[in-house]
Amino acid sequence: MNEPIPTNGPEDLRETCAALRHQLNSVLILLFLVSATLLISFSRQSSEIGKQRDMLQQVVAGYQQQTEPAVNNFSAKLREYGKTHQDLMPILVKYGVVQLTNPAAPAAR
Repeated sequence: MNEPIPTNGPEDLRETCAALRHQLNSVLILLFLVSATLLISFSRQSSEIGKQRDMLQQVVAGYQQQTEPAVNNFSAKLREYGKTHQDLMPILVKYGVVQLTNPAAPAAR
């Protein structure tokens, strides 16, 4: 399996070292190219993610400034309406618009 490499003298060793040096240089060049390719790819992805983050921040800001106050206003009006119309209360409780202040006691066994 691991047979020793026959050597015919210092000239063989020089050729072997030169071949190994050539292989090492090739591997290092390929490693550099792969690293550079990954760096370029990751930097492009990073810039795209930055653009998407900025767009999402604008969407969230728009929601917080326009939609959220309207939803809160509608929810407050539903709560007021539910106080005068008790038949609507189970629906408001079911969907979390109104919290029960006196929850029913657990059923006895």
